[in-house]
Amino acid sequence: MYARIYKEKKSATQSAPFEGRWILEFIPNPEGVYVSGTMNWNASTDVNKQIKLKFDTVDAAKSYAAEHGVTIIFESEESLNSKKITKKSYLENFK
Repeated sequence: MYARIYKEKKSATQSAPFEGRWILEFIPNPEGVYVSGTMNWNASTDVNKQIKLKFDTVDAAKSYAAEHGVTIIFESEESLNSKKITKKSYLENFK
């Protein structure tokens, strides 16, 4: 079983400083994916892709993974959804 660990990002509605928790998210097994015969939808027998565990520290997430035999393949200090924001003036929109 494989998982990735990353830091939770701040919600768009929060203005206060944010100390995000660490998230351990399981990566789905591609062997369990099939096409449902009734509706022709993609289905899966792997329910671990629905699980996200939250930890206060990265060490707690790593120790949980070690205890349960989970291999960590991605670890990031930044959020997976982080975006680089470049500051520019309103006038630069029309150049």
